[in-house]
Amino acid sequence: MAVTFDDGYADNLYQAAPLLERYAIPATVFIVTGGLASQREFWWDELEYLSGLPGLPATLDLHVEGTELRWPPAAAGEAPAGRVGSLLDYLYDALLPLDLSTRERALDRLFAWGGAKRETRATRRPLTSAEVAPLVRSGLIDVGAHTVSHPILSRAPLCEQRREIEDSRRVLEALSGTTIDRFAYPFGQRAHYSDETIRLLKELGFVLACCNFPGPVGRSTDPYQLPRYQARNVDGDRFLRWLRSTFF
Repeated sequence: MAVTFDDGYADNLYQAAPLLERYAIPATVFIVTGGLASQREFWWDELEYLSGLPGLPATLDLHVEGTELRWPPAAAGEAPAGRVGSLLDYLYDALLPLDLSTRERALDRLFAWGGAKRETRATRRPLTSAEVAPLVRSGLIDVGAHTVSHPILSRAPLCEQRREIEDSRRVLEALSGTTIDRFAYPFGQRAHYSDETIRLLKELGFVLACCNFPGPVGRSTDPYQLPRYQARNVDGDRFLRWLRSTFF
């Protein structure tokens, strides 16, 4: 079994690393290098926070560079039960295809609509540049590339894909002092990368790439499309039941 972490949260260093070292469990952390410098929460965490705020306006009607954000959606009529979750799903789907700058402007407008400030919570912050080297110091934890801005690579031209992948590797190699030859696709479903992306990774010298759909790994598994099982945020008893039902 291989343990991996995506995105590069600070808790990988402060909560996960001590436990991994205590039990001598190796792991790989795939880091979005843009977060190292920006120190902003990842946008999906910001949406989760915003959509859970009490007293949000009953309706949303924003236009951001050709993108219309309207809640409830016109076809939905009245907001359904479980409004917070439904709003989060709606906003996530709406912001997912946007480019980085447009999404940032959309988030600024959304937080203004919700009457809240965009602040980075300690429990959601990404690693800093200075925290990458301590992460790999024990020798048990490797780091891998996960792009600069976490885009949907299949929607980006090849030159942009190359920049996202090469720049993230360059930064991580400089910070960690290690060779970076492992990659994880942002979002990681089959629709989020292409055959062109795989060819580019091979050309750039990466030896494997991880996806975000479940499945076992065998001798015939494509090393550039390694499936992974996602461990949810559950307690130990529920996690053990999940392990048993999934693998045994």
